[in-house]
Amino acid sequence: SLWRQTCKTRALYTQIGCSTMTTTTMCDMASSKHLIVLAATAGTATLLGAHTFIIRRIQIAYDSSFSWWQYFYHLRSTNKVDFLWRCLTARWRVLPDVIILGEQKAGTTALADQFAGHPSMQGPFFAWGFGKPPFSWFDGKESQFLNGFYGARSINEQGYRRCFPLPFGTPKIIFDSSPHALVVPHGAARLHAWAPKAKLIVLVRDPVDRAYSQYQMYFRYRSAFAAPLFGSAVGPDWTFEDFIATSEKAEDSGVWDELESLGPENHLPDHLPALIHPYSLLRRGMYARNIERYLRFFPREQLLVLHISELDAERIAATMARVYAFVGVDACPVFSGTGYSAVKSGSNRGDYKTPMNPATRERLERFFEPHNAHLERLTSIHM
Repeated sequence: SLWRQTCKTRALYTQIGCSTMTTTTMCDMASSKHLIVLAATAGTATLLGAHTFIIRRIQIAYDSSFSWWQYFYHLRSTNKVDFLWRCLTARWRVLPDVIILGEQKAGTTALADQFAGHPSMQGPFFAWGFGKPPFSWFDGKESQFLNGFYGARSINEQGYRRCFPLPFGTPKIIFDSSPHALVVPHGAARLHAWAPKAKLIVLVRDPVDRAYSQYQMYFRYRSAFAAPLFGSAVGPDWTFEDFIATSEKAEDSGVWDELESLGPENHLPDHLPALIHPYSLLRRGMYARNIERYLRFFPREQLLVLHISELDAERIAATMARVYAFVGVDACPVFSGTGYSAVKSGSNRGDYKTPMNPATRERLERFFEPHNAHLERLTSIHM
């Protein structure tokens, strides 16, 4: 190949009047050309290899289906490059010291607001985008990791670590907060595998009121939770009773038991976000059952259970002193406007346009009665 190239080069130079060029000089030129081609090929292969390595790290720490086009899309802006950086450095990032497990509509936002304002505590980052570019990173309340939201189907330790800071210059207590970690059956085993020494906090509320508050939230944001499950999607005209009926269908279907059987490295099913949201009204109110799942993995002294009324304006100062002692940080003044009394009139709660049907309330109270008694035996909290 080199000799053929040399002959072609000699013929070319002869045509343009360079017949005096020696064969050695032409061989040197041909060799240089090949070296340039080889260097360019090697450089391209190295670059492709580096990008392939980066994509592989992202697939491990985020989603196994993450593709090349998504990768190059992420290189277009700073916050997306930050996402790539977090995936690359995931294995070295810290895990949370404190995790608010839930329950949804029971004060998790109010408590997380207090943590976020503490000078010795730092919250997680999470990617918003429902699994499709563009993503945005927020420093805030919850990692939204165990839910399977935002395309995070590869739920493993490195994927969880990418939601938290690197250990350099971060002597703070790191917290995560989720309105869903308590209800997802796979959460306890996975969190114990990743952060076995983490302190756990659970907030509870009258399960009937909590269920109606959850329904009201879905009524306001129903377009975000309209994923089909059990053959039907959440409709704009669904009533509270429709949600209850579908939640009962979810209980009878066995899908919750299937989730509990998932190992720490298994991918989550695509229907998980739909199951967690519109179809979990009843399961979320079974507090004792969900708490006991965590107690199979974590010792009792690592768990603190609070009632939402303890975040009332009159009690929140004493409650937060107790919580900070449990967490292991110095007490901090309560931040005005972030207690439960403020949340009740804030963006996290809307006005109920219709009251709950009394017959429905009575039916739910009968349903939750044994679960409330179980919770009182377990935690001494009376509903």
